[in-house]
Amino acid sequence: MAIVQASDMYESKYIQGKVEELEKRGIDTALLSWNRYGKPRTYYGNSLHFSFDIRTPLGMNVYFPLLPLFWAWIFFKLVLLRPNAVVSINTDTVPPCVAYCALFRATSIHEMRDFYHYHFMNSRWPVPLMIDIINKAAIRSSPLIVSSSKDVLDEYCSKIGVECSRSIEHLNLPSSNELAHVKKKRDSHYNIFTVCYIGTLSRNRGILEMVEAIRGLKGVDFLFGGIELEKGYIDECISKADGAGNIRYLGFLSREDLVATVCSSHLIALLLDKENPHHRGPLPTKIFESAYCHTPFITTEETSSAQIAKRFGMGVSIKENEVDLIRESIKSLRDDGKKWDGLVNGCKRAEKFFDKKEQFGEVTEQMLEVIR
Repeated sequence: MAIVQASDMYESKYIQGKVEELEKRGIDTALLSWNRYGKPRTYYGNSLHFSFDIRTPLGMNVYFPLLPLFWAWIFFKLVLLRPNAVVSINTDTVPPCVAYCALFRATSIHEMRDFYHYHFMNSRWPVPLMIDIINKAAIRSSPLIVSSSKDVLDEYCSKIGVECSRSIEHLNLPSSNELAHVKKKRDSHYNIFTVCYIGTLSRNRGILEMVEAIRGLKGVDFLFGGIELEKGYIDECISKADGAGNIRYLGFLSREDLVATVCSSHLIALLLDKENPHHRGPLPTKIFESAYCHTPFITTEETSSAQIAKRFGMGVSIKENEVDLIRESIKSLRDDGKKWDGLVNGCKRAEKFFDKKEQFGEVTEQMLEVIR
């Protein structure tokens, strides 16, 4: 079996878990990845690992021109390896995998861990159309779809008019190496009540509103960093924070530095656009960061994150991403240690719940069922 991903597989728990379960059942695996950040190649068990070694960090325009070259590399690697099944992870690996499976009568399994159709729904034509066409091909050719949200997958299949006959939900939880790092860093916080946001920087994440709310707020710091998705947005946020000593832009952070920052903070900013289907359905990665780092979050009502906040008592939600509402919520947590401690305990409850959701064995069995 081959597993294909258009990013590195460095310390990836969901890759490692699959390889381990497949090897238990006597299945050899080959991993094909795009080493976009120059990470050392990771080997799991006895699997082979081939990487497309051209550095293209997220946000670089060169990624899209290089994508067809990556597809060609994947296709010829698959022809040389001749696996009897191929797992294509996310939309940007589908074309070469589906083509290989069709030509060589191999089984195609599609894993939709990120919902590209929501990320690019407002992009210029024909980008959304091409994403839908590629996803249709993946869903129609795959007897099993693995996704991070079954509800969102079903909604999307209905939207594009494709029947998704068999699917399984599999959450993207931290890797074992990442968990070890988390346990070393958590429960040791900054001296000042600190709110952090490390992720994609775009207007629908409410970063500018967070800057306005915290600017000059006594006893509160705000740290933000990540990748700019809308040109000029970082400059706008920095300009809004000009002269405020309690707001700092960290730039792009490695995964290790991200974990250290989140674990040391008191609150994660997780403001969302409740009109965006991608924010209403799938669980953001920050939910799992919150649970495992024991760092509560602030989010927006009528989103999946707000439901989780209420279910486990691990966060607070506000009706709208308005500056006054954000400021008052943060002040209440800064001033009420017992309330904040209660949210931390909610994070710990969520951690125990997510630990029980690991299901590599179940996913592997369903994969093998459709291959046999």
